[in-house]
Amino acid sequence: MTNARDKANIPVLNFQSKGIDDNADATAITIDSSERIVLTTTGSTSSSPNLAIKDSGQSGTGAKARVGFLDSGNTVLGEVGYLSGGNHELSIKNIQNSDISFFTNNAEKMRLTSTGLGIGTSSPNSVTNLQIGDTYANEPMIRMETTDGGNKRLDLYVSNGHGYVTSTQSAQDLNLASRVNLIFKTDTSSERMRITSGGSIGIGETAPLGLLHVKTGESSSSVHASANELIVEGSANTGISILSGNSNEGAIYFGDDGNNDVGRIRYLHNTNQMDFTTNGGIRASINSSGQVGIGTTSPSTPLEIASSDQNLLYLNSSHATNARIKLQGGYHSNLFSEIVESAGSFSIDVDANNQEANSHFKVKVKGSERMRIDSNGKVLINTTTTNNGMVISNGSDTSGNNACYGLERGVFKSTIGMSSIGTMTLKNFSGEIIVIDSSGNSTTISPHNFEVIPDGASEDLAWSYYSRKGDTENNFDNTKYISADITKVIRKVENLTGDKLIYTGTGSTDDGSTVSQNIIQDLITRIESLEAEVTALKNQP
Repeated sequence: MTNARDKANIPVLNFQSKGIDDNADATAITIDSSERIVLTTTGSTSSSPNLAIKDSGQSGTGAKARVGFLDSGNTVLGEVGYLSGGNHELSIKNIQNSDISFFTNNAEKMRLTSTGLGIGTSSPNSVTNLQIGDTYANEPMIRMETTDGGNKRLDLYVSNGHGYVTSTQSAQDLNLASRVNLIFKTDTSSERMRITSGGSIGIGETAPLGLLHVKTGESSSSVHASANELIVEGSANTGISILSGNSNEGAIYFGDDGNNDVGRIRYLHNTNQMDFTTNGGIRASINSSGQVGIGTTSPSTPLEIASSDQNLLYLNSSHATNARIKLQGGYHSNLFSEIVESAGSFSIDVDANNQEANSHFKVKVKGSERMRIDSNGKVLINTTTTNNGMVISNGSDTSGNNACYGLERGVFKSTIGMSSIGTMTLKNFSGEIIVIDSSGNSTTISPHNFEVIPDGASEDLAWSYYSRKGDTENNFDNTKYISADITKVIRKVENLTGDKLIYTGTGSTDDGSTVSQNIIQDLITRIESLEAEVTALKNQP
């Protein structure tokens, strides 16, 4: 017993069992007992603990004092010790590669495993994981707060299967900071969002091309430098949705330092109408029927333009030769008409693809058709049917049932008409009718027909009188007519009288021709010849 007391450096011993081995070689004292070992002291201070483990061989940073836990084979299972080594570290070791558990009130409250630290759980799942157990009913929480009653507080907790980081106190910001990028992940490893060191935000994009870049797929497109505040990118169909209430509006506003809504694109859900605003006023609208209004918010046709400007519409094509407007209805897929301007030539092409046999162009006034050009190129005015090249109808003061006013200039007027049997009438109500031919020759018009005169016209520019008996509209008798070469008759009168009645020349100058009286001389010669014949007959035996 003396040897044991000396080895343990125990000043007073009062042992009640036989468990002390004073012959141990590897240890200073070996206690081998199936009973509890109780160490009773009279008191301790902060500088004098009840039980002290001393390293008598080292001091200062080199001192090492440990308490070990062994099995029956003297294998060290774990230890608690002070490992100075220059670091002054207090170490708790589980040498057998198992957990270290911490208990209070006979219940485990914290566990350190090879995969992490668990508070309130015995199975942390990551080496860097700190898990908190149920602090409230099924809501594990970590709370960090100041000592002034929670005026500054940060909570990390799980509620209803969701994780939360909250800063719930009034006038308190939640700051998340990173020296480089701030990265947000879900599904343990998939990055969903990041904030770069430059302040750009990428959602689905690790290298955002603008201030906010939302990406669902690679488009391989570049971004314009003047439009990189918001980027929405996808590899297929890509869009932005603005969702509003049934009786409210969804809008995009454009503003500047003088007006916060100088421009706007707005959709009104209560009327299903879209408006476009520039310079603070609505300039165009599309209503629920798809009708477009420019200058009006209530269009009544597919396109309605309202403006105080006299120039309502200007269509300008940069095509080298043609500017074309194509009009097509639903009657036939290949049936359409065109309005074309080509190098100064303006044309309207009805049925440009030649699909209908009876295509035509028509003009209406006050809802009634006033003119038509049919598919044969015939022009019809005030009528819709004809067998002629041009029809002018429903006039007055004419000599033909189907005639109308042809020309008007102030109070002067003339008409042209066509009878049912093909006779044309031409009438001037205020003066003569003059005809000028391609050579510049002109004459006034009267009945002029040499068809029934055997020798035809007696001379160049001859004038005839021609008349037929009967009504030109009904019971016309083609066998009764009279025709005279009036120019020849006048020439005979000139020969009989010696007076010049027909003047010819160039321009307004007479050619100076004189009248020949050879008719009288011919009559004298003939009379003399007849007298000689009579005398000769008298002298015959």
